[in-house]
Amino acid sequence: MNDLRESRKGWNVFRIVLVFSMTAVLSVLHYGTATRHMEYHVLYRELYFVPIVMVSLWYGLRAGVYFSLLVIILYTPHVMMTWSGQPGVNVGNLSQIIVFFLVSAITGTLSDRERKRQVEIREAQNLASLGKASLAMTSELREVLDALKELMKDREMPASPNFSQRLKYQVDKITTLDHTLSHFTRERSEAQKDFAEVDSSVERVKSKLKPLAERSGVTLETRLEPALGLLAVKELDFVWMMEALTRNAIESSTAGSTVTIASRWSEGQCEVEVHDRGIGIPPENLSKIFVPFFTTKERGTGLSLAVCKKIMKDCDGEIRVSSDQAEGTRLVLVFRRIHPQTRG
Repeated sequence: MNDLRESRKGWNVFRIVLVFSMTAVLSVLHYGTATRHMEYHVLYRELYFVPIVMVSLWYGLRAGVYFSLLVIILYTPHVMMTWSGQPGVNVGNLSQIIVFFLVSAITGTLSDRERKRQVEIREAQNLASLGKASLAMTSELREVLDALKELMKDREMPASPNFSQRLKYQVDKITTLDHTLSHFTRERSEAQKDFAEVDSSVERVKSKLKPLAERSGVTLETRLEPALGLLAVKELDFVWMMEALTRNAIESSTAGSTVTIASRWSEGQCEVEVHDRGIGIPPENLSKIFVPFFTTKERGTGLSLAVCKKIMKDCDGEIRVSSDQAEGTRLVLVFRRIHPQTRG
């Protein structure tokens, strides 16, 4: 993994050095070539497109536009210096400056769209693969779960409290895994959605996880705006997501810090945020945290965030993440389908 990261970093440095070197050489040639050699200046001008297109393809719209502006800054003084000597040609040169910008904008936009399309394809492939696996695994897990439950009811089960506690832990763990995998089955995704109430659901999660927070020395607080309706998501799913995100936040926090659950309402939209003040997520892992089975925990399954993303996609919402060492990590569930009525 480290070798791959170093290889990518080295390739990235090479590309940056290449495009800036090309641009520097072309600028030196422009300013070092006599103005009477008009054909050379036209050639140098056209060659500026090469680094502009390369940057736009490699790094997208923003980087491409910024780089084209750099080229324009380097090239414009030459146009002004030779304006009186080559008035006709320099009208074309000045127009070419606009073309530099347009080429970078168009190429960068197409590159961003293709990059986004590739990400969507990879996500669809991940979910499809996990969905096929979960269909087979869910049945097996339920059989094991039923057998363990029957074992707990058996009168001949050892009376050791430690044995009973460990067995119950395994049953709870399998129950959680069964519920997690069930979100990826086709039957689950096509099920009719229910509605969830933010305030009561969050309070349930807070009450359940309060002992865990206290044992970890973490303060669990809520900042909920007055509800403007119900979320168009099954209540069981919403509670499960909030519990998973809050549990992760508590486990990622240091003693003495605070985990905050907040809600914000706007017209036709609700955002529910879980914010911890931990060490944050490394930048290289931000794009991986929603990939099924990716985890940095020793005993983690790497499924909870993938399931959250699947649930949010099914209800036409999305999940956003931002993280840094100073502010910790923010995970935001964005719901765009709101039921206007409240429960009576």
